[in-house]
Amino acid sequence: MEFEKKHNLFALQDARRTYFWDIVRFQVYIAILWGESTKAKRTFFFVLRKVVFMFCDIFRLLFLTKSKENFFYMTSRNKDEKGRLFDQNSQAVYDCFSPKNSMVLESHYLHTCKNSKIRNKFLLPQLFYRRLLSYKKQDFSSVRNLLKKEFRKEFDDSFFNKLLKTYYADYAFYTWLLKAKKIKRVFIVQNDVQKALMKAAKELGIPTFEFQHSVIDLGYLLYNYPKIDYKKWQVILPDTLLTFSPFWLQDVYLPNVKIVAIGNDYFLKPLQRAARNKGIAKGLTVISTDVFGQILSEFLLKSKIQKILRNTPVYFKLHPYQFGEKKNFSWRVVATE
Repeated sequence: MEFEKKHNLFALQDARRTYFWDIVRFQVYIAILWGESTKAKRTFFFVLRKVVFMFCDIFRLLFLTKSKENFFYMTSRNKDEKGRLFDQNSQAVYDCFSPKNSMVLESHYLHTCKNSKIRNKFLLPQLFYRRLLSYKKQDFSSVRNLLKKEFRKEFDDSFFNKLLKTYYADYAFYTWLLKAKKIKRVFIVQNDVQKALMKAAKELGIPTFEFQHSVIDLGYLLYNYPKIDYKKWQVILPDTLLTFSPFWLQDVYLPNVKIVAIGNDYFLKPLQRAARNKGIAKGLTVISTDVFGQILSEFLLKSKIQKILRNTPVYFKLHPYQFGEKKNFSWRVVATE
């Protein structure tokens, strides 16, 4: 972030006079750390299904969907006791409203076509907008040179042009959608970076609420900014961030964002049910990720820890990226998705 302050990157504008650094900074950060991501190869059947769903949803949006009060951007990659997919971060708030008054855009698309708890959902119809948008490629040599000098990382113009073309297409789509369907509230669970949705909603005067969905710390630039004065639209953030607890925002800076700790009840019912079934009142839930899951499992296997947990069930909550490794975590714990 010192690099951002030193070179005043948030003041950079593209040919359309859009402050673009906040739109691209997280992807730049990821590319510097781990390199640019490559898309997995898709089968013909996968692509065909995606196209069919996309066109069906565009038709539904245009002709079959009435006005709604609430718009939810979800990422449904968790399963309930019946094996139905849902979004653990937003489901409880979604349930507070009548389904008839809410519209859901599902970002975990083809994986949620079946066995979903949500019925009134749309599977990324904005992808069609991205194909239609006319976009003139721009020169980003100035920022590329700064990044190369500071981090010894080569970027080309296509990296930035691709991100901004997507942003402009999504912004046009969401502006139309939110106005056409008379949306009054927007709820977001980040999957990728939804700056266009936030910008469209805020320009229309629609309050935006984002759910915490992961760790928030100094190294997670999606939720941490330099402490400087920002002009309007130099940063695009939700009006309110709904967090698991006050702990997560102690060390980071989010300008002009209201922080409200609402918790999360995702583990409550399954743990209560498990405790009843085993006749045990207490248990230990371990939240894992693909980054430190193995370290956590090795820690729990230490003899001293095993003695402490001798009569205590351990629920090892796998990150979605670990679902394929479930069998590797089946030792004396309930490895759960």
